[in-house]
Amino acid sequence: MALNRMQKQIDHTLQTAIDWLITSGIQNCDPHSGHQGGFNAWYKIETDSYPFIYAEITGYLTTLLLFLYRETGNKICLERAKKSGEWLLKKLEEHPVIPCLFPVTQTLYDLKKDWAYAFDNGILINTLVNLYRCTGNKRYLNKAKMLADWMMANLQRNDGGFFFAYNIVTKEKLFDQEEVSWSTTRGSFSGKIAIGLLNLFTETGEKRYKQSAERLLHYCLCYQAPEGNFYSYATQPGTHLHPHTYTLEALFIAGHVLKNKHWTEAALKGLKWNYAAQKPSGEFPRKWFDKKFIYCERNDILAQNIRLGILGRVSGLTGRVFDKKLDRSVARLLTKQCTDPHPRANGGFLFGIGEEGNKTRHVNVWVTAFSIQALSFYQKWQKQKTKFEFDPFLFV
Repeated sequence: MALNRMQKQIDHTLQTAIDWLITSGIQNCDPHSGHQGGFNAWYKIETDSYPFIYAEITGYLTTLLLFLYRETGNKICLERAKKSGEWLLKKLEEHPVIPCLFPVTQTLYDLKKDWAYAFDNGILINTLVNLYRCTGNKRYLNKAKMLADWMMANLQRNDGGFFFAYNIVTKEKLFDQEEVSWSTTRGSFSGKIAIGLLNLFTETGEKRYKQSAERLLHYCLCYQAPEGNFYSYATQPGTHLHPHTYTLEALFIAGHVLKNKHWTEAALKGLKWNYAAQKPSGEFPRKWFDKKFIYCERNDILAQNIRLGILGRVSGLTGRVFDKKLDRSVARLLTKQCTDPHPRANGGFLFGIGEEGNKTRHVNVWVTAFSIQALSFYQKWQKQKTKFEFDPFLFV
């Protein structure tokens, strides 16, 4: 009975979250804006505003829409994904790579408007190939190849890693800025670029994409500590769980695609480290520094670990104890959906706690994307267990 109640709650949560993506305005649908198809990063309830159109997140959401189309047959999801695809193609006509963001309202993040992140554009490679796979339109595949080839030639380093960004105005590669953020480094989280490269290799058979992905993942493994966590910086110990979990996603997917047990084992080791730090409430830490965990909850980390937990079970993790932790994670995630009645807010998922420890009041599009896929995976896992199957390249 309790399981049936939970399944009904998941059904309702999924439907309202998907409705939010389609109807709230988080995707720009104004044909006169210049950004039709692009996704806003979040909706801020207090100011009734969106901060910026986010390239990386438009990539995630496009792949999620294709995932939902594959799962449900809802043609609205496909049409919205194609609108995003057209926006991406348009932006790639302007520069060889797409900058991080396009401001809607003034924010502290506006300095990134000229920075094209390697990570973000790696996500977009995967998105473009997925659009080709679902539509058969070769414009997407051709542009994915052009983007990948440019990045491999201009941003991939001799050690296999990528310069973290490229300034589209000054035409300069950007070197690590550890004092700013984990995201302004060439850290192991960049391993997620490999997913798009392997998708491109699978579709074209062109080995340079596979070789680039392998070099990148070999580089990323250098960041793993003996305990299983991946350090977020090259010059200091410490782990932010959000990018650390990106690394695990890359290793799980690449290990699955290329049947590389070494990568899968590294991912499992990191996943066990994550779940060992989970509180009985289901909360995961935000980071690990000075040999201690700091619990300042981000809901994207929670959703990421549900998806990875299911991949871990498929990849060999066993035991009722782990299953209980997975169930606990899902129960907690179901409490993170926004219930504010405002149509721009209702149904999306909240970001969580800010760096300063204050609860944020913004409804976040990538948290919502990760949560939708996490709950979809969990439902499917409950029905299929060891027969669980998934498309690795539609992993958001």
